Amino acid sequence: MNKNFNIIGFTVLIGIWCYQHTFKNDKEATSLNLSNRIITSLNADIQDCKNLVNLNLRGNLLRILPGEIGSLENLKVLYLDNNLLIAIPGEIGNLRSLEVLTLYTNKLTYLPDNIGNLVSLRELYVQENQLRSLPAGITKLENLNVLHLSRNHLESLPDEMWQMKALKELSLDRNRFKNFPVSLTELAHLDTLWLNKNFLESVAPEIGNLKQLTTLYLDSNYLKKLPEEIGGMENLERLILNKNQLKALPKAIGKLKNLKELQLQFNSLKYFPNEIGNLLALEILTACKNKLTFLPDEISNLSNLKMLRLSSNRLVSLPDDFGKLSNLQVIRLENNFLKFLPKTIVNLTQSLIFFKLQQNNLAEEPGKVGLGKKELRNAFHSSVICL
Repeated sequence: MNKNFNIIGFTVLIGIWCYQHTFKNDKEATSLNLSNRIITSLNADIQDCKNLVNLNLRGNLLRILPGEIGSLENLKVLYLDNNLLIAIPGEIGNLRSLEVLTLYTNKLTYLPDNIGNLVSLRELYVQENQLRSLPAGITKLENLNVLHLSRNHLESLPDEMWQMKALKELSLDRNRFKNFPVSLTELAHLDTLWLNKNFLESVAPEIGNLKQLTTLYLDSNYLKKLPEEIGGMENLERLILNKNQLKALPKAIGKLKNLKELQLQFNSLKYFPNEIGNLLALEILTACKNKLTFLPDEISNLSNLKMLRLSSNRLVSLPDDFGKLSNLQVIRLENNFLKFLPKTIVNLTQSLIFFKLQQNNLAEEPGKVGLGKKELRNAFHSSVICL
């Protein structure tokens, strides 16, 4: 026991020595890497490092920061992630040249309101903390492009989110949102939004205002339906809705002309609207573990579809023109109630790589409709996992 204690104590002393040594001899340095040194505190003489542009303090044991850190007026990059920080001094608002700030994986319960004074900030990472709310001042970060807030305890956002005009990437997953944060729909340039693994029961109609959004994660919530206004997101390319309680999709889904990936696994969908056939850019469609009994004929219009995963549904047939999906490479149809395959399925043998059909009620062998040996072998593969 004593030996281990001495080793640990020695390591801590070495960490502190490295810090003191660095500040004493490198006060003119522009970049300082003090990561993973087991440093427990910083001295006020950090203010003497006036030329610092990049300061890396990640992976230490810091609980607080000295207010003097606000004196580093040339600092552009500050890494403080993976520490034990319980608070950030208000003086951090003086770092007006700061462009990147990482605070993730700490123990922060709040952010100082004057964080909004970081007028040059482009990227802010505060995921895996204990935040319950955000200061109104954060909306003053008009140049912020990336804001990561996942794995906190947030239930709402400030009303003035519209001021964050440059925001393109916003992660709010694994928080405690019960109501859809309407204020984020005013972020006109938002490109990627994570709202998965919350407690959302509905999506605000205003979501259609996000005209520049390309990626939207809403999986692992309690959504029962989607608003027709979702069709307004004309640039959406990826829509993830797995693990909700959806029973139907709005017809407006067909307006998402640029959609390439649609994930709907683990819902309660009984059918697809005919308008799904308008998604001509769609390449990936997954809806395993639903209650689908049929596919609309219009699904055969999805000429760019490469992956179709519909295992563990209640399908009894496929559209006659199913073979028009000439770019399909992966088909997952196991664990359904299919009795027949359409004759046009022979048209898929050129592109098909993976085809699974086991646990259906087929009245004839797939080989009789033209599937080759490789396709047959894959179709009756033993695995039933819906990946």
